[in-house]
Amino acid sequence: LAARALTLPLERLAVAARRWSHGEFAHRVEISRPSELADLAAALNSMAGSLWQRDDTIRLQAKDRIMESEKLATIGQLAAGVAHEINNPIGGILLYGNLILESTPQDDPRRENMAKIIVQAERAKEIVRGLLDFSRQTPPKIERVDLNGVLLGALELLERHPLAQNVQICAELSPVPLWVQADAPKLQQVVTNIVVNAFQAMAGRGTLTVRSGLSERPGFGRVAISDTGPGISEEHRERLFEPFFTTKEAGQGVGLGLAISYGIMRQHHGEIEVQSTQGYGTTFRVLLPVARQPTAAGGE
Repeated sequence: LAARALTLPLERLAVAARRWSHGEFAHRVEISRPSELADLAAALNSMAGSLWQRDDTIRLQAKDRIMESEKLATIGQLAAGVAHEINNPIGGILLYGNLILESTPQDDPRRENMAKIIVQAERAKEIVRGLLDFSRQTPPKIERVDLNGVLLGALELLERHPLAQNVQICAELSPVPLWVQADAPKLQQVVTNIVVNAFQAMAGRGTLTVRSGLSERPGFGRVAISDTGPGISEEHRERLFEPFFTTKEAGQGVGLGLAISYGIMRQHHGEIEVQSTQGYGTTFRVLLPVARQPTAAGGE
């Protein structure tokens, strides 16, 4: 009887362990004696409960991501169709508008109105270009690239941006090359979109800080781009990566830059995150898989 009193709880624990190993985290094991095994059973039940909660959270997140991917795919198809349909008419408006403007005398009061038509047609053309960029699903050319090199190249170009003249740009990059798996031009596009948004948020005055290094997540490199702008409300943060969502004034943007950046990062099996508090600025974090070291035969 004494031996049975010990082996029965152990058998129950073994059965529970097998069920938990198959993902049955709702299962619980009941042991009252001896007290040591009862305490162990209680601890394992608590662990199974935590795993069940985590598993349920992961499942819900996966479902949300699938729905989000399907939504973006549908929007992309719609955007491509709309863009192709209106691209030719816009081209015609620009062509004939410029021809009429060139043939209109300089003192003709109609020139001003014609110039406005051309400006608005150019803006429509820019929107169409953004739609096509968003809808294109061309796979990136993934290579082993130095993240620091991509960042320095982007910042060198962005220093000449009109809104950067009164912005202090601080680059705090990894002291050694940070090799990641990426398409360099597409990655530079992501960095450019985020930095230009930061310039606009700061209204051309403030400090922009770009940091690079290894992420806390194993196997990933990280870029953090921080500004000293007014920050983003929680309501707006939830919609930042939606196509055509923008908090800018009319004519300053169409809300496609971050949506395109989000799509690029998904193609890279990376992530783009945002952290912001109103009144204290905004930080975007871009995570990219770290590249493997080259073999001796195919080294640098």
